[in-house]
Order: sequence, then structure tokens, then C-alpha cells
Amino acid sequence: MRESAAIVLKELRWHCEHLNTFEFDVVVEYWGILWHPWFFEINGKSVPISTGDLNQDDLDEWLEQGILKRLKEYPDQERNDLELARTTYQLMD
Repeated sequence: MRESAAIVLKELRWHCEHLNTFEFDVVVEYWGILWHPWFFEINGKSVPISTGDLNQDDLDEWLEQGILKRLKEYPDQERNDLELARTTYQLMD
């Protein structure tokens, strides 16, 4: 696992533990051409993560390793106008 991905995972675990949940959303928004910020939401609120160096390959690796479980991918009609993607995951360990 890449060092930056390990940092993100550690921080996600910390946030989830302190908010008494193991579920979180990864949200990608469209803010303009070539500007698609992503963030994590836990219990409907964005949580700070110290590094922005995470990509879909990292999430896929966590899924393959059993670290995460994908619970839901939201269809267009369940996302707000700015959201390009929203997926709910559960931490498994």
C-alpha cells in the first residue's frame, strides 16, 4: 500500500471510530472543467484528511484486500447536481 493511502486509511479509521460508525461516503464533485474534487463524508458531514493523494486504484486495492466493503453506488437521481459520483463504503477491520 502506498504511504499516502495508508495515511488516508489511518485517518478514516480515526474519524469513523470517533463518530461511532464504520461507514463513510466518497464523493466526487464537478466544480469546473478538469476540477473534480473528492472528499469523505461521515454521518453526512465532510471530514478533514491531511493528504489528497488517493485514487480509485487505492480504493480498489482496499476492496480486494477486504479492508473495505462497497455498500452502495448512488445513481444520478440520488445525487445532488454537483456530484459526479457518490459511493458508500464500510471499513471491515
